[in-house]
Amino acid sequence: MTRNSFIIIFLLVLILIQYQEPEKYPYKNGIPTSRGIDYYIKVNEYNFVEEYSRFVQDTIEDVYIETDNLSLYTDADSLELGRYYLPNGITITNETKFIAYDIDELGKYRKKTIESNRFVKAVVMHEITHYYFYRIIMEMRYNKMHVAPEYLMTLRIFPYNEPGSEFIEEGVCEYMIQKMGEINLYKTIYVPKTISEISDPSKKYEIKYKYASSYLKDFLDQAMDTGRVKEAIKVLLKNTPPSPQEILNSEIYFNRL
Repeated sequence: MTRNSFIIIFLLVLILIQYQEPEKYPYKNGIPTSRGIDYYIKVNEYNFVEEYSRFVQDTIEDVYIETDNLSLYTDADSLELGRYYLPNGITITNETKFIAYDIDELGKYRKKTIESNRFVKAVVMHEITHYYFYRIIMEMRYNKMHVAPEYLMTLRIFPYNEPGSEFIEEGVCEYMIQKMGEINLYKTIYVPKTISEISDPSKKYEIKYKYASSYLKDFLDQAMDTGRVKEAIKVLLKNTPPSPQEILNSEIYFNRL
């Protein structure tokens, strides 16, 4: 190869590098960037809603998903990754708190072993479930069906004043993203031993997300297997939410249902 040929090839490589397509959803220091999260939501908003509709075999529409820095809100929660607003608004934080945009982006070993809900798509699906929960309540009320008043209260008051209804609603949301494969099934579940632990802020994630989804798993699995998850949620909504004693002992609650 002549010196001139080498220079020409070298220059062509530089040009190709310069004009290669930029990373679609960028990372920085191994985590999704704020700009990447904004773009990811903007591009996939409609697809997320369609995918959720197919999963629950029901029509989900008119959901609006945006991004913002939730840490700047006056009532910010350090664990919060997304919010649902009545009647159909969802905000996903664009803070650099996520592991990846989608769990499927991880390598085989890491995907298999990681136990977390900090994926952008998982949080979107979790918040869409809050909307679906609300939609079912509105449908039940329209059809003159009884809805336990505690569930109506949780939709109007933030933070929740009724721990049992929050426990069930968050448990359903977290169960759904596990069932959809957006996060791994939690392997380590902390089971509360005392009533005081249920409202302990330091145990919020362990109890109101991980334990709550485990608490509902068998009940919702049966409904999923028969395509009746909506009916199962209606059963939960018709009944008074679990008392603190029933949160500690699921058998008492499900026998009551």
